[in-house]
Amino acid sequence: MRITGISENDDGAAYIIEPERGTAGRHLVLYDERSGGARFLKPGETDALFEKGVMEKCSFPASEIFFPDELEELERFVASFRPGEAGGEEI
Repeated sequence: MRITGISENDDGAAYIIEPERGTAGRHLVLYDERSGGARFLKPGETDALFEKGVMEKCSFPASEIFFPDELEELERFVASFRPGEAGGEEI
């Protein structure tokens, strides 16, 4: 998993997470550490977040931010994706 977008302020950070290659459809995930929740991004939503300046583009391994147990939880969340769930359930 890679972090491909970030937004930071005094309250915490939010990250756009790209699953490993080979993950079906590679749907991006928005993780907000302020709420501790994650959700799948809708098609085009990522571009809008960058264009509006809400998120900044970046690229580094998710393991630089998340502990191993958090990565496992995110991987389970990504594996649970079903078409039509973008913007749906949070972890």
